[in-house]
Amino acid sequence: ADLEAGKNPGLIITEHQDKISRLGLLSTRLNSSTFSGSVDSTVARYDRAAKGEYVNPILWPWERLNKVTRGIAYTDFVLYFGRPKNKKTFVLMYHALYLYLQGKHVLMYSKEMPEDEIWDRAICFLADLPYEAYNAGMLSPDEYGRLRSMAEFVKDMARDTHGRQQITCVSGLDAPDGSDTVAWLASMAKKHLPDVIIIDGVYLMASSSKSKEDHSKASAISRAVRAMAMRMRIPVIATIQANRKADKSGFLSDSDEIAFSDAFSQDAT
Repeated sequence: ADLEAGKNPGLIITEHQDKISRLGLLSTRLNSSTFSGSVDSTVARYDRAAKGEYVNPILWPWERLNKVTRGIAYTDFVLYFGRPKNKKTFVLMYHALYLYLQGKHVLMYSKEMPEDEIWDRAICFLADLPYEAYNAGMLSPDEYGRLRSMAEFVKDMARDTHGRQQITCVSGLDAPDGSDTVAWLASMAKKHLPDVIIIDGVYLMASSSKSKEDHSKASAISRAVRAMAMRMRIPVIATIQANRKADKSGFLSDSDEIAFSDAFSQDAT
């Protein structure tokens, strides 16, 4: 009926993926665990923490956070939030490249910048190059040498790890007409099997909500991201805007200042 009405086939598929994902969440009996069956692994996690080891598989670039959290857990939903032009994407890229250098496979989707700009920033980070000079084609001979060396390093890492040490950027062009929902991103994750999913501008993704209100749309996105992390056991790290009342100094900020929906502050771990 949808096809006969002229509805976009890609959008129809995405909507059905959303429905299937929600049904999957109801099938918890297949993934149940027992206290007695899990107690040994529970104590083992404590033993590792007591030895100063990181219990969780994904690390922060900052030692203080690693000590407090023992790393980012498989099912975590992490949000970087701040006012516009406060370097959220800069910090997100730094974290992504830190994970890449740890040997992780990062799946990245950006609603804030095209892929070419992501790769430009990535190689400048890794080769320690001034972005403005790189962008203007004015690198010194020494800087250009580092650029070429880093390009070879990236190719070598992909070859030596059979593609596992990688950053994969998925494109919204693969989800036309605003069908880049969380269910679509989950299908990309199933294809690429990353260690972590990164979303730049999570609030800009397409929502499965039929409501026209921004709050309802954002709430549906937040709930879907949290469910994806729980279901797939792949942590999600994302950026979102802070509201206009957010503390400009950045020292007194808290999750109440996350814009668009209270759901994001509730769902973020």
